[in-house]
Amino acid sequence: MVDPVRFEAQLRYLKKKYNIISIHQVIDHLTTKVPLPNSSLLLTFDDGDISVLENGFPLLKKHDCPAVLFVITGLINTNENFWWNLVIHQRSQEGKSLSEVKDELNYLKIIENKDRLKALEDFTRVSRLQLTTFDLQNLRDNGIFIGNHSHSHPMFDRCTADELRHELEKTKSFFEGEGFTGYEIFAYPNGNYDKTAEKILIEKGIKLAFLFDHKLNSKDMDPLRISRIRTNADMEVDELKAKASGLHSFLYRKKKANDKHW
Repeated sequence: MVDPVRFEAQLRYLKKKYNIISIHQVIDHLTTKVPLPNSSLLLTFDDGDISVLENGFPLLKKHDCPAVLFVITGLINTNENFWWNLVIHQRSQEGKSLSEVKDELNYLKIIENKDRLKALEDFTRVSRLQLTTFDLQNLRDNGIFIGNHSHSHPMFDRCTADELRHELEKTKSFFEGEGFTGYEIFAYPNGNYDKTAEKILIEKGIKLAFLFDHKLNSKDMDPLRISRIRTNADMEVDELKAKASGLHSFLYRKKKANDKHW
């Protein structure tokens, strides 16, 4: 969340074009078949960056827009940084190019989780202000649903079953201990999932799970594979229009298909 002016322009467009719904409407639709309004759109934010509180929340409240904030429970009430920021900070200090840094981050996202954790031991810790329980309570009491985004943000398709259970047990402890009800509403870190991860989510009582697969949802969407389209607050409204409409998703999938057949 970087540009409040552009983000407000996005909200104005989305409110004009779509019916912005709450997570409770999604739950009701999936559990009791309550119809959703035409052109329904759910706003979600991953990770729990404090900029959502500082820049996004005042505008969401101003425009009466419900939203979901998926938080990394291990970072709440700390000054610990996001693990990817440690990589970006240190490699930038070393003079690495943006392309090189992205390549390293992509590599860390595809290796086994134990190897990612081992690699991260070599990075200097850089503190960052994180959200507190009080912040989350304030957000919750003003229309922002607090959901589950894991305890430490590993790639769930790179974890062992025991690592996945540990992640979910830690998040459940946080949600229950701090009095939040969103443990069962989960967003995969980075959108990464596989059958093992989905099996463990079911075992641990997760009811809804969100991906990042650049697709629009159908009326009979799978509660454990809810599609999402990635956007950001720096995006021009014209680009947002294309992504929200599904046009960008169609072109993205077509390009991927063409690449496979090249």
